[in-house]
Amino acid sequence: MKEVDNKRMRIKRMRMGGWNGRLWKALPFLFLYLITSCEGADEPKPRPVEPEPTPEWTVLREFTHDDLREIERGLGLSHFSVVGTTPRYPGKVQVRAVKVTYLSALSGDSSARIPLSGMLFLPPAVDSARIHSQLLALPYTYVLNRQTPTLQMIDYVPARLEAYVLFGMLQASRGYVVLMPDYPGFGDSFGRCANPYVERRPMVRATTDFIRASQRVLQAIHYGRKRELTITGYSLGAYVATQTARELETTASAINDLTVDRLWVGGTPCDLKQIADEAKTADYLPTPYLLPLAINGYRRNGYPTIEINRLLRMPYAAQLSSRFDGSNESYADGLPSRASALFTEAFIRGDADVSAPVDAILRENSLTPWRNRCAFVMLHGATDRTVYLNNARSYAERHQASGGQVDFQVVPGNHKEAGISYYLYVILHLPEDRNT
Repeated sequence: MKEVDNKRMRIKRMRMGGWNGRLWKALPFLFLYLITSCEGADEPKPRPVEPEPTPEWTVLREFTHDDLREIERGLGLSHFSVVGTTPRYPGKVQVRAVKVTYLSALSGDSSARIPLSGMLFLPPAVDSARIHSQLLALPYTYVLNRQTPTLQMIDYVPARLEAYVLFGMLQASRGYVVLMPDYPGFGDSFGRCANPYVERRPMVRATTDFIRASQRVLQAIHYGRKRELTITGYSLGAYVATQTARELETTASAINDLTVDRLWVGGTPCDLKQIADEAKTADYLPTPYLLPLAINGYRRNGYPTIEINRLLRMPYAAQLSSRFDGSNESYADGLPSRASALFTEAFIRGDADVSAPVDAILRENSLTPWRNRCAFVMLHGATDRTVYLNNARSYAERHQASGGQVDFQVVPGNHKEAGISYYLYVILHLPEDRNT
């Protein structure tokens, strides 16, 4: 019995020895596996790169020479006819209006994308091998959704066309490929986001995304185009144009295959805090809704903690959302033109606890000089009391002092009158692009 027990013990030791031997041989591999597993656990797994969404496009309208003349007459421009002096393209169609729908995250730090929209105004594609100049034409301030470039084409009424739409169509008839976005909060994004107005990041992001989408659409419909981009805009359009040009010239990854050739702007809001300081102490505000519009946009986008009732008197503080909902035709009605009746005493005095948060926001979104490579022209009205002349002039001087180059020109008139001079300047100085 004892021999049997000893035999069992020898067999058990042999088995254990074999297992231990195999275990020791496997330990280096197990150790390596555990090390690499731990290292892999600490590293974030690579996120798959999402392909750029394909923009959608559709031809909304085609315009004949007679259509263009009717539009021109409707705006009272018969004494200065651009259409009458422009050579006609062969065939009936002179301009095509193409709607572009694309996706944008707006803030750049969000994965949630929403649909935005804009227009391409194009000459007829007579020769797909022809290379067209590109013009980014940004609209001035609008508050109603019906004023967007896309809806003006969808609900087409010649007499109600805004000047920036006519300007884009005229430049297309002169050979340019014209890019004109709807601002965020309007068009296809109506109800999906609030208009950021003079908020730099979402405006620039939406505009650069529109430029990218437009390049893909132009390629798809066989429009040859140059790699140089002329950027224009008046008032709010000037603000967005300048911020966008700066982004394209200072950020390497903005749009690699495009360069800014010209930046021609007018009535440009530059130092937003300085404009607000003058507006909130003014005896007369020709457009009293502009600063409330900016405050409303900041509150609903990147700066939700703004306390509206500390800045605006009642009932105006409580009316912002309804005034600027994009469909209220009476958005400016009832607003006092005297600053002391519109803004609170604490805001007008500049009390630190009231004004400091807004002042910081306005500084953050103001224009910043850069060493521009493009030809930069700024026009401004001599008697502009909406966007004050000294505001734009001071920026031009700082831009020059910072190593940039800008041609600053003062033209006669207030903000509205100078706008006419601005559009005439661009029409007269942009070379025709029909034979290049």
